[in-house]
Amino acid sequence: MQTGEMSSPWKEPLTLTKCSSMQLQQLNNKQLFIYVGMILLDLQKAFDTVDHVILISKLEAIGLGHDIVLWFISYLCDRQQLVDVYSTQSSFSKVTCGDPQGSILGPLLFLIYVNDMSAVVNSKLLFYADDSASLVTGKDRLQIEQELSKELKSVSEWLVDNKLSLHLGKTDIL
Repeated sequence: MQTGEMSSPWKEPLTLTKCSSMQLQQLNNKQLFIYVGMILLDLQKAFDTVDHVILISKLEAIGLGHDIVLWFISYLCDRQQLVDVYSTQSSFSKVTCGDPQGSILGPLLFLIYVNDMSAVVNSKLLFYADDSASLVTGKDRLQIEQELSKELKSVSEWLVDNKLSLHLGKTDIL
């Protein structure tokens, strides 16, 4: 992801703030870390590829009551869509995955969907909608590069398991 292409206003200030905060905290702990590495993750068609079955299981896993889960099932499942171009319409097709576009619940449901990604990484993971960043600190560049490589591998495996994929043109390692 190029700095000039960052569409979300949080990324640059929050990331820099978080990096500074982590560095200061480690200095206070007398663990002088000099380097900070970061993976900027951009998911490809993230909201469109949310698997409903996986999302429902994650809603149950966070402890939502049975009636609330049933409401979300009715909200997500059995939806249909069509394409309308200059009053010419396609036939309806069933929507089998994805958050409803433009909904208030979409970003929240997506964050619930990706929340357990943090369980597969050892680094600090920051989320903002479909963008995330993994921060690693260390005493030398080689250590940071190796740790970032491990983190990217773990995240990639998690993404496959959760039917998501990275947008390689917008994902970057700093």
